[in-house]
Amino acid sequence: MEAHSRQSKQATSKAYMASICDIQNGFSISIVADEGDFQCIKIAAHELGHSLGALHDGDPGADACSPQGNYIMAPYSGNSPDKLRNAFRFSPCSISWMYTTLRSEKADCVRDKANVFYSYDLAKAPPGLIISLDQHCQMVYGPKATFCRHDAKVKEVVCGQLWCRHPDMSNACRTNSYLSALPGTRCGDGKSCHLGECLPDAIIRQANNERRDFSGMSTETFDSIPRTLHSSAPTQHQTSERGRGSVATDPLLGNANVIPSLPQPVISGRVGRPIRPEIIQARRRHTPVRTERRRPGKSRRKGTSCTCTTRGEQADANMVYCRGLVTLNPGACKRRDVRNYCCRTCSTLTASGI
Repeated sequence: MEAHSRQSKQATSKAYMASICDIQNGFSISIVADEGDFQCIKIAAHELGHSLGALHDGDPGADACSPQGNYIMAPYSGNSPDKLRNAFRFSPCSISWMYTTLRSEKADCVRDKANVFYSYDLAKAPPGLIISLDQHCQMVYGPKATFCRHDAKVKEVVCGQLWCRHPDMSNACRTNSYLSALPGTRCGDGKSCHLGECLPDAIIRQANNERRDFSGMSTETFDSIPRTLHSSAPTQHQTSERGRGSVATDPLLGNANVIPSLPQPVISGRVGRPIRPEIIQARRRHTPVRTERRRPGKSRRKGTSCTCTTRGEQADANMVYCRGLVTLNPGACKRRDVRNYCCRTCSTLTASGI
């Protein structure tokens, strides 16, 4: 199977870290671009996680959770069938950080009774009963696209990953990281898609009936939530992300945009491969450094090495992610934000003359 992306369309999203109630400064707002193909839903969940204080899995402060777990806050996506369901769930690290935020005074606004002007009962009329798999593929890949229904393996994972075929793009099946069958899509006899899994309708109805309404939770309820992983409050920083969903054969992050004018450190990313690539720009404690590609043993100017250090040694903010990044696209280290985030990995490449 091949995986390709639509280069003309890129989902854009932005959120501020742990600022869900910072209304006065405008940091409580998250922005997510909707292309009309339902892929922004998971992106919106990711940004909401940031607003509630969740870090990326595998980053400092959330390194107890593997970045390969494919959870909502993972820095990249995986296609492993046993982890597709995780894309609809937060990791224990994310839950811990969100609990920390919700227990703090800066989350007082979430305890208010919200004024709801419109509500949609997703359980009674899920979009999967209205939009077919073929129609969903057409929303993403064009009017001639169809669901790859003749591939048995594809049909088995449709609830977690939707694969489509387009006659003008070869006969290969293709998908995007955030592309999955819609809730309520029929996936078997008496079964429907629910949170990335094909489940019996009876179990889905039971789960919907047991949903908890958090709007009425009191302050005491949040205060009773234990902290399981972290004792310190998350560091507030801004998050800006681009197209963290699409699958592409183009070099990873080859033309990613950085937004250096934002007042706080940012996390920025771009449409990538079958993964959700995001590059974390240098934190405030790191001094921005201009580096140049050079031959081994030769330095053209001072200040070309990374400044991010841990115990005197150059370190990656997320070693697993960085190694995967430079394996897919060694040229990514030409970007300053990549070099600061993947300090050791990029330095190794530079030293070897790659």
